[in-house]
Amino acid sequence: MILPKNAHYEGDGCMKLLAHDQPKRLKSFHFLWRQLFNPIRLFLNVRTSGSSTIIFNDFEQISAFLWVWLYMYFANQHKYIIVLHDPDRDDYPPSRSISSWCMTRLLSMMDYGLYHEQLPQKKYYVNSRTRYLNVPHGIYQLPESDRYLLNKLNTRTEGKPLILILGAIRSEKNPKMAIDLVTEFPDTHLLIAGKPSNQSNIIRELKRQIEKAELRDRVKIIDRFLTYEEMSACINASDIIWLNYSHMFKSQSGIFSSIASFKKKLLICDGDNAMASIARRFNVGQLVEPDNAKEAKNKLKHLLSAKDHDWSEYLTYASWEKHVDLVLNTISSDK
Repeated sequence: MILPKNAHYEGDGCMKLLAHDQPKRLKSFHFLWRQLFNPIRLFLNVRTSGSSTIIFNDFEQISAFLWVWLYMYFANQHKYIIVLHDPDRDDYPPSRSISSWCMTRLLSMMDYGLYHEQLPQKKYYVNSRTRYLNVPHGIYQLPESDRYLLNKLNTRTEGKPLILILGAIRSEKNPKMAIDLVTEFPDTHLLIAGKPSNQSNIIRELKRQIEKAELRDRVKIIDRFLTYEEMSACINASDIIWLNYSHMFKSQSGIFSSIASFKKKLLICDGDNAMASIARRFNVGQLVEPDNAKEAKNKLKHLLSAKDHDWSEYLTYASWEKHVDLVLNTISSDK
């Protein structure tokens, strides 16, 4: 396993060869440098290793047109697989057309593409080389909760229902709609927790909205990167997880996989996305028409008095054991 130099994992066979992926300075320059350094550094290792299966996970898409041809020289020696955690990259920098071009080049070398539940109808997924395999996302097991933060949140809510919006803070997650809905439910609290996205004004806008609605006592924002222990505390303290994203959302949610083991109630956007199809299949959330505040209010009202979801069937389906077995069995049968 080849990881960034700052990775915490220390398992057998782990090599930390790739560039640091959380720089503190010159982030834009580091991002561009990493796009060139990582593919070359990995290639030097691939070039001298024996025949193997190489799985690319969140690798350097934007520079694919520069390095794919190097890996194609060894296409008969290795089997290439890409994990498409977020397969709809239309808004990936620097533009939609360049993103599409880079994805076309990246997928031209792949033997397999692993996706979760739903693969968007994009032209770059149609080529003669890549075979696509639907695999469960897998459950992220978070550590024990940060006791200080958990106690602080429980003290703040005083036993009242807490709605949680977790992860990168961006407008796509409809936080403004959530704040508006809190005014409709006087006994509820809202927590927005995560690192702000590149939308530089979003925190200022949310705080202005909270002040105007006089919700300082019931809406809290933690606008920074959370540790896994802090994420666990936020989920533990909450009653309902807000996954009511906008119509722009097209993928499966990593947050969904993080909260599954906590068996919380969910409010989910019923759009053209993998998360909605999973929720519908396993009946683990209240589905809402995207960007429909009136329907969100009705579904939220139902959730506040409803019983917890039954997560048992989904947890069995989404186990990492099933994920790995599907991949290994497919690759083995292709030999």
